[in-house]
Amino acid sequence: MDPGPAAAAAALRPGGRGQPVAAAALHAPHPPARALEPRDGPAAGPCPARSREDRVARVPGALPPSRPDGGAAPGARGAGGIASLLSARSRPRGARARGAGGSRRGPRGRRPPAVASRAAPRRRAPGARRGGSEAPSTPLTPVRRTRSLRAVRAIRTGLIGCGRWGERLARNLAALPLFRLEAVCDLDPARAWAVSVGYDVERSTVDAASLWRDGGLEAVVLATPAATHAPLAAAALDAGLHVLCEKPLALSATAGADLHERARRAGRVLFTDHTELHSGTFRTLADRVASGQLGEVRSVRLVHENPGAGPRDLDVLWDLAPHDFAILEALGAGPPTAVELRDGNGKSPDGPLALALRTAAGWEVELRLRRGASARRRELEVRGTRGELRAEGFGPGEPVLGRDAGNGAGWAPVAGSDPTEPLRRLCETFAARIRGPADEPAGDGAGEVRILQAIEAAARAWRRA
Repeated sequence: MDPGPAAAAAALRPGGRGQPVAAAALHAPHPPARALEPRDGPAAGPCPARSREDRVARVPGALPPSRPDGGAAPGARGAGGIASLLSARSRPRGARARGAGGSRRGPRGRRPPAVASRAAPRRRAPGARRGGSEAPSTPLTPVRRTRSLRAVRAIRTGLIGCGRWGERLARNLAALPLFRLEAVCDLDPARAWAVSVGYDVERSTVDAASLWRDGGLEAVVLATPAATHAPLAAAALDAGLHVLCEKPLALSATAGADLHERARRAGRVLFTDHTELHSGTFRTLADRVASGQLGEVRSVRLVHENPGAGPRDLDVLWDLAPHDFAILEALGAGPPTAVELRDGNGKSPDGPLALALRTAAGWEVELRLRRGASARRRELEVRGTRGELRAEGFGPGEPVLGRDAGNGAGWAPVAGSDPTEPLRRLCETFAARIRGPADEPAGDGAGEVRILQAIEAAARAWRRA
């Protein structure tokens, strides 16, 4: 038999189980109610006192108090919540009860969770804690990835040539997360093995062609004798690899132009190792020249002397001058229009050699080269109508010196420079060219071809003497 509203109200009344409740009792002041608890569990503490309207709303069959507009008052509950509470009391000891919102009741003796309406299940706001109803103070926004996977994935790279310069390249490639050095090659197997062990490279070999024949690589770095640069670079480009090649790129401007045409057709990067262009000292000096701080440039003086004998397959011009002509190209001097030999002869491949050049931009250039000197000497002076700038080396942290035009006083530091190793900057630039936008051309190599043409012009002047 249906117990009816009176029995349900009696069940809610503490200590009044089975006793009918008079209608007047609903309007009388009501003492604080005790919390519902399991049949034989301890009390969980008193509940807060409720208003008359709230007590009426909890009686089955009673209409919730209405608002002036005819709608239900906020917080009014239907009979579904009462039924769930009653069913919870009839469950066996230790059983877990679920509320309308799907939450579980805690261990025995703890306060039961509040009962929500079955008609409108509550949904948590994004980021809100379980059981909470407030949204976070700061709205959550999706994280946008500003860099594609193509920009961060390591470039699988191989190195050919494990001599002094090749070892320096291996050290920088292994230290940069932009690259993953996977193979090294040298005609001396012991030297290749030593580099592979020193920089944790998976494979060492004496067969250069195996680097692109076996597949898996994206780029190759060449640190081999100059005569091998062009054939190795051509084979790597034809196999679809990007190439970083030690200077000079080739031993003729025609061969250099052919390599860049191969790179253009293959859609690959062909990059020449002009390390000094990536030093902080040169970049600082070049920025000041480009900004017009010196006014109109009139002349440039370059001194390049090395204590070593240099490679046996190159004379001093093809060994050292690529760096100097690359500096002139980067500063905007343009190709040389006239070359004159001031000092030196063709008998000694190590120099000394002094050349005077006039460039397309109207600059007067003095270039001094020598191998086998008593000490290393590296100088660059740029003179303009407003002042002069000078660098006495392109190592990490070398300062840029300056003075006003016509001032015979000594040089004073005008700017510091980046202490990063120039070779590391060069490797980072090579990676940036590879991982650049797909629609950005890798470059036509016109500047590199002009450098080779300038060396050829200087070589002809040297031979005529």
